[in-house]
This record gives sequence, C-alpha cells and structure tokens, in this order.
Amino acid sequence: MFITFSLTQNDRHTKFTTYSSKQNALERTQISIGNPHGSRTLKETAKSTSSSTTCNPKEPTMDVAAVVCGNRLEEAMNMVKSILIFTNHQVHFHIVAERELQDGIKKTFENFPSSVKQHFQFTIYNLSYPPGEDTKTWKKLFKTCASQRLFLMDFIKRDKLLYLDTDTLVLSPLQKLWDHFSKFNKTQLAAMTTEGEVASLNWYHRFARHPFYGELGLNSGVMLMDLKKLRELEFTQRIIEIYREYKFNIVWGDQDLLNIYFNKHPDRVYVYPCEWNYRPDHCIYQNNCNSAIHNGVYVLHGNRGVFHNEKQQTFKAVYNIIKDYKFGQSIETEIVSKVLKFEKPVSDRYCQLMVKSFVKNMLQPNG
Repeated sequence: MFITFSLTQNDRHTKFTTYSSKQNALERTQISIGNPHGSRTLKETAKSTSSSTTCNPKEPTMDVAAVVCGNRLEEAMNMVKSILIFTNHQVHFHIVAERELQDGIKKTFENFPSSVKQHFQFTIYNLSYPPGEDTKTWKKLFKTCASQRLFLMDFIKRDKLLYLDTDTLVLSPLQKLWDHFSKFNKTQLAAMTTEGEVASLNWYHRFARHPFYGELGLNSGVMLMDLKKLRELEFTQRIIEIYREYKFNIVWGDQDLLNIYFNKHPDRVYVYPCEWNYRPDHCIYQNNCNSAIHNGVYVLHGNRGVFHNEKQQTFKAVYNIIKDYKFGQSIETEIVSKVLKFEKPVSDRYCQLMVKSFVKNMLQPNG
C-alpha cells in the first residue's frame, strides 16, 4: 500500500518525498509538483511499488476533497475517519490546506492502522486561486478558505469528485453517496441538497438579495462534482463573472455564488434528498426531513458549530463517539449502541428523536 503525500507550491517547482509501505519497510520516491494555476501543469506523479497490501487496481477509487484552514484540522480528520470506519472501498483524499496545518494532516493519515491504510491514498495541496484574482479577498469571502471549493477542478486532475465540508460525518458506506453520479443526466455537473425543506424557515426564500436555485436554494456542504464537465464549461470564469456582478449582494459567499450559477442553469444540478446532507435546521423546530426519518441519515452536517458547542448536543455526541472510536472495535457496540443510548437531557429534543435515523445506515454492507 502506498500513501501519496504531495504539496503543490504556488510560486516554485518543488520536490517532496512519497512514502510507500511494503512489509513494514519504507521506500521513497521523488515526486515533482508544479504551480496548479500557473504555466506549469499540476503533475500527480507519485510512483507506487509492488506490495502485498497494494490497493486493488480493479476497484474504482472514489475521490474526496476537503479544504482545511484555521482551527478545522481535528474536525476535518474526524470527517476522514468517519469515511474510513464505514467504507472499505478505495478512497483518494484530496486535502487542500494552509501550509501550517499540512504536517498535522500528514501525521494523522500516517497514524491510521495498517489495515485501514489498505483502503486509501491522500494528496495534500496548498491553497490556490485563479491567476489575476485577489487571493485574500477570495480566502475571506465567507468562512476562511471556503471559496476554495469553487476552483478544485483547476488543479485536482480527476473527472469526478466528492467535496465535503470539514464539519460533516459520513454515516454509511461512501459508495452509496458516490452512486448518485450514475443518476446524473447529460447536462448535470453537480449534486447538492436544498437549503432546508420549509419555505417559511428558509433563509434564501426570506432574505436573499440575489438569484438562487428554485424556491429554497442549495446547500454546498456535500457536493458531487463532475470536474470534467465543469472544466469544459469554463466554470471558473463563470463564477468569477458572477462574483464581480453580485459581490455586494451575497452573504454566504461561495454558496451564494453557486446558487446564482444554478439559478441561471437549473438543468445542470442534480438535487438529492436531505438525508444526504442532514443539518440542525432539519430538526431545530421540528423534524422536517421526512426522507431521513424513513431512509436514515447518510451524511450528518454539523454546521453552526454544533459539533463543538452545546446548542445541539445530539450532533455533538455523534461527533465525539466517532472521534473516540478505535479501529478494530465493534461498530455496533462502540458507535451504534452508544448513539442509541445517548440519553443526556437536551434542549434539542427533535434532533434527539432522530438518533435511530443517524445509525440506520451504519451497518449496511459495503458494495
């Protein structure tokens, strides 16, 4: 099994070392990475060596991206951990991060048990915005670095990608989510959920001063991206044009820009149900994601900081149970049972009523 560790530099061509594990021995291969937005093309040239634990080359790899800045390191790696707990198919993690966080990310990946390392590769990238654009402005557009998701297709050389916010937990085999790609039609190039289910509670419906998708808008925290189609349609340039036109009207940064884009091109987005991006808004006042009640929650999204504060203690409990889990332990006893037994008196009673839906897909067979 080999784990790729590569750094993309914005200003120079630099070499780093790739580590390959082979029967407990470390073998090293030099790789060369260039400026993803400059005249040089990004080269993912990490070389593997034969090994008894090499990933199955016949098994399709799911590419997953996240952007990590500020204090999001632990949260991001807990998201990664949730994927590795419930998924035994091959995953390639593409982590875009501030330079001061990259060593911590690398160490966390390398510290996963060898049995888990059989199922993933990872690449780390520096932040990278389009040439000629004000990096500081884009970086601070909403939450720090959140706008980076808009430009992943420019330097991650894959055809398809799943983008996840760092404050998400995947509570089912990842391929269940990845399979939505097969449901795209010829025009669809991204998949998202709506921003809520109830118009009277919906921010876009009530307050937006710009165009948005449909009646409720879109939430971009769990987004399937057909990178090939996005490149073909010059998505980066279209987003920059939208920003210049609406920059004084947007509140939620990159998500607003995506909403404006898909308002103009509604045929290009595939909308999946709320159980694929279940958020506190779905259970603060009532349980308004009916499909999650019946189908279970596939991805839990702890926006509003609820994985860390006391406002939605049920969300926080799931986060901490995943964080405390040790690979090799029983998922049923150490995760499912503990979530179901969460009986601490809480104010978020509607969310607490959803715990059975939170665990419903955890024990699904991979496949």
